[in-house]
Amino acid sequence: MDKKLSKTELIERLKAIAVEEVPENSFKGRISQCYSVFEGLPGHEKSRIETQNTCSHCGKELTYYRCQEALTYETDIPDLVKEMSELGYDVKLEYVCEDCCKKLKEELYPNIGEGLVFDVNDEKFMVKVVPLSENYVFYFRTDSTLPYHCAIANKNHYYRIVLSFLQGKSLYRDKLIDEDIFLAREIHIIEFMTGLKIDE
Repeated sequence: MDKKLSKTELIERLKAIAVEEVPENSFKGRISQCYSVFEGLPGHEKSRIETQNTCSHCGKELTYYRCQEALTYETDIPDLVKEMSELGYDVKLEYVCEDCCKKLKEELYPNIGEGLVFDVNDEKFMVKVVPLSENYVFYFRTDSTLPYHCAIANKNHYYRIVLSFLQGKSLYRDKLIDEDIFLAREIHIIEFMTGLKIDE
């Protein structure tokens, strides 16, 4: 996409994607899978790399471990957000510790407890606070005069969906499962991450 789209244009694009035809044999169900790339790779214990960061909310020093092999399958979340910013969109990412993430979850989603955030067209997913690991908070807005929409999002998949949407694409290729992911099936994720609503 050559230029940053306005809120109205993005919503129109969301509506257009929602009615696109998707092949019947295309992959579906990744959102509901609660697997971990880190835990799913053989020998992951031997390939851990230590990462250090600081909680954006309380300033606590964070140390966590990641699987080096996982990054050969998926682009790192901060890099995906950087790509969105390079497209001209007002986005930012915060790293938060487990305690701050739990507090923010209570503020953003006061009625869900440990339960579901959304149940849209039978698509269910949870805002999960990851213990002893990185927790990301994603911020998005279409205009500098507006407040940021904020979402706790620790799944790389969510960011790939948003980036593909902002790039003007209808799908992206998931290298881990070697399948095309069609955005027409992920509208609820785009809404969750950006605050855009298809019915506006």
